[in-house]
This record gives sequence, structure tokens and C-alpha cells, in this order.
Amino acid sequence: MKKINTVIFILILMSLTVMCVVTYVYMPKENVQEAEIQFSGSSQEFVTSFKSAPNTYLGKVVEISGQVKSASDHSILLRGGVFCQFNTDTILSLDVLKHVVLRGKVLGYDELVDEVKLSQCIIKERK
Repeated sequence: MKKINTVIFILILMSLTVMCVVTYVYMPKENVQEAEIQFSGSSQEFVTSFKSAPNTYLGKVVEISGQVKSASDHSILLRGGVFCQFNTDTILSLDVLKHVVLRGKVLGYDELVDEVKLSQCIIKERK
């Protein structure tokens, strides 16, 4: 009887673990366009603010304005050190030195290249 109870307990525990993992993996991603903005300003201001309090912005949505330093098909680098990665279905055609306003979710700071990284970025305005 004791073995049966142990086996039942282990099966229930494993089932709960699998349900939690599946729920976490397939949980819908936050919509960056509709999410509350935690910071709005220039790329230089954001990098300074992020370096002084990094945990404040991790995983939060921010709106950044700045000049494009370099661009590829799915990412851009703003002057001041903000790297923005776009969804794979977004193909960019931005000119270097153009001014943009964008939103993205803060991933963290890359000390190796001295950049703050944003993901799920969307362009709000091109100037």
C-alpha cells in the first residue's frame, strides 16, 4: 500500500511539473505596442539611466528615440549604445543617421560591446 501511495504521489508531482512547464513555454508574449511604457526618452538618457539602475528596466517596455548608427535586416544600433532586435518577419529599410522612435522590451546590458539590448522592437516613428 505504501508503494502505491508513493507511485501515485510521484505521478501527480510529475503531472503538475509538466503542466507548469507547458504553461510557461506557451504563455502568450506581452504585446509591446500596447504595454505600459516604463521609460520614454533619448537613447543616451536611457543608457545612463539603465546603468544606474538596471533592475528597474529589465523585462520592461521602453520607448527610445535616437539616430540610427547602423542597420541590418532585423536589427539596428542607435547612437548612444542601444541595440534593437526586431521580429524575424520584420525587414527593415532604414538609412544610417535617420532619426527614429521605437519601442522594445529590455533584455539587458552587454558589457562586451557596451550596449543595452532590446527585443521585440517596433518602429513608432521615422523622421
